[in-house]
Amino acid sequence: MIIACRPRLSNARLYMEPFHNCPRIAPALECLKTCDGARMGDRRRKTGILGETLACEALRRRGYEIVARGWRCAEGEVDIIARDGACWVFAEVKTRRGHAAGLPEEALTGRKLRRLAELAPLYLAEHGLGDVDWRIDLVAIELDGRDRVLRLDVLPGIVMD
Repeated sequence: MIIACRPRLSNARLYMEPFHNCPRIAPALECLKTCDGARMGDRRRKTGILGETLACEALRRRGYEIVARGWRCAEGEVDIIARDGACWVFAEVKTRRGHAAGLPEEALTGRKLRRLAELAPLYLAEHGLGDVDWRIDLVAIELDGRDRVLRLDVLPGIVMD
């Protein structure tokens, strides 16, 4: 059996080699192929979809159970909701091509972090989960011009300063 999605741990970072043949990633890559002449917003949205798909796969490989993607309510959206053992995880995914807009980690603002900290209890209450452990994780992804992963870091337990 050939496994196309092989993680390699190096310097505490999870690098993915090549995802292009992975059955779970292929639909997101196909989505990206259609946006060559698309508006900038469409390209950004499709990059976000690819990033979330890559993040879900990376989290699964780390043993997380993916519960929901793109959960929305009137107050906002959570990219990925997962479970890491008994702990509920509310993951924000930041994906970048190049460094023109800065590093993915720099895109998680204090405002967004506060919003995630407000959304987590709303999700838990909506689903009758009561008093459970939860945290906010950041998945930071850098892609090259051909949508290949240069770097994918899962940063657990992000807190505000």
